[in-house]
Amino acid sequence: MLHIHTHLPHTIRRLAPALLLAVLLVFGAGAAHAAALTVAYSDDAPWSMKQNGAPTGIAVDILREAASRAGIDLSFTHTTRKKCYSLLAKGAADLMLEIQQESGVDRFADLITPPYLTGRNHVVYALKKTADQYPRYEKLRWHYVAVQRGKKTFEPFATDRSIAKKRYNSLDTAFSRLLHRQVHAVATTEAEGGYWLATHQDEARRVARTGIRYKGYDPVYFAVSKKSEHQKAARSLGPAIISMIQDGSIEDIRARYTMGY
Repeated sequence: MLHIHTHLPHTIRRLAPALLLAVLLVFGAGAAHAAALTVAYSDDAPWSMKQNGAPTGIAVDILREAASRAGIDLSFTHTTRKKCYSLLAKGAADLMLEIQQESGVDRFADLITPPYLTGRNHVVYALKKTADQYPRYEKLRWHYVAVQRGKKTFEPFATDRSIAKKRYNSLDTAFSRLLHRQVHAVATTEAEGGYWLATHQDEARRVARTGIRYKGYDPVYFAVSKKSEHQKAARSLGPAIISMIQDGSIEDIRARYTMGY
């Protein structure tokens, strides 16, 4: 018995570094996972929105999946777009969705690379009976085309004065004007138009996509506040986004919201 007690302290000393490392790994991993990043988001269907009290949308789901792969917890703050910028600038939010390079956020935030979207396809919808009349862009001239106010369109459509653009506050109104034959067509992005049709399937039976389609390079990023205490964790989203691009997860998420429209 004396022999055992004599060697016990020596055994503990030999095992102590390994035990300490194991403890640090366990508690360190738990601490990293427990540090939740606050995400500021606003209503911009189908990219981000609040439904039944919970955040949802293409960008929200992409971020959730990337965070899951990176072992990051998220909490969401729903507010106006202007307030999102304010929260990010003050460090009250760690992350913000739907950031483009020219947005000016580089003063108070960094873009997480790579972009989770490299561009958006712009398309034109018309009534099914007339969609064949618009095989190419030039056929829109001297016609009324509904667009959503504040949204980017494509060139040369955006600056072509021979096309009468009717601006509305929402796609609901734009498509309503089309269905009531008050405009000839609706110009929007493929994802936004597809989501509207997927969620209005009765109306969708009367609408069809024309042959006009423009693919624009317009990368979209998540941004991390320069005042965030979790910048290292936020930057680990980059490799997760790369893996999602490679395995097709981002396209799968987009497809869920447009349902083939």
